[in-house]
Amino acid sequence: TDPDYSRQGLGNNLMKEIIARAGDKVIKATAREDNPESIGLFVNKNEFVITKFLKDYFGPGKDRVMMELGPKTKNSNS
Repeated sequence: TDPDYSRQGLGNNLMKEIIARAGDKVIKATAREDNPESIGLFVNKNEFVITKFLKDYFGPGKDRVMMELGPKTKNSNS
């Protein structure tokens, strides 16, 4: 991550545009469990739901978090 562009809301703005364009389609996302910034972008800021944990997916001790946002989980303000 380039620190010159970090924490400016660029990822969140992009995610909002993707959600708007997706309409009623389900959006799936994945992140490493040890990347709380990425998970926060999906779950805390955009109301994705964690659907699954895959233990050691990326190697020993490196778990994968599966998330999704669909018509039933989308906030009407998104």
